[in-house]
Amino acid sequence: MRLEEAKQLAEKWIRLLTECCCERIDVVAGVWRGKPEPKDVDLLCQPKDVELLRGLNPVKEDRIRIVFNDQGRKVEVWKSDPDEYDLLKWYRRLEAMDFIALASKAKEKGMKLSWKEGLMKDGKKVTSDPSEIERILG
Repeated sequence: MRLEEAKQLAEKWIRLLTECCCERIDVVAGVWRGKPEPKDVDLLCQPKDVELLRGLNPVKEDRIRIVFNDQGRKVEVWKSDPDEYDLLKWYRRLEAMDFIALASKAKEKGMKLSWKEGLMKDGKKVTSDPSEIERILG
């Protein structure tokens, strides 16, 4: 689909999810990055009630996302807890190569960068704050 159509679809789903069942919602991935022809709409949300979210008739669900079909167009809603929301939003908005570059810098410094946990060293969390991760690895 064209970017303009994807943006309109994202706005529609943001309204729907706000009214229905989500506290925070952000556009992520291709639509947020302005990809000319995104294949789907990706939204990150902090659900108030997952059962109400499921009531919107998803076509697929796994541990981290619920997928909807809106007139043949795919809408992926990535679920997040409040404590991981900012890290996941940062990760889902990065280009894949940018994350790989940061993960390589972390490795050079004896650390590990995880999209689920943040910046780790010796099995312990250094930080999950995206701005801190970029400062440390920048």
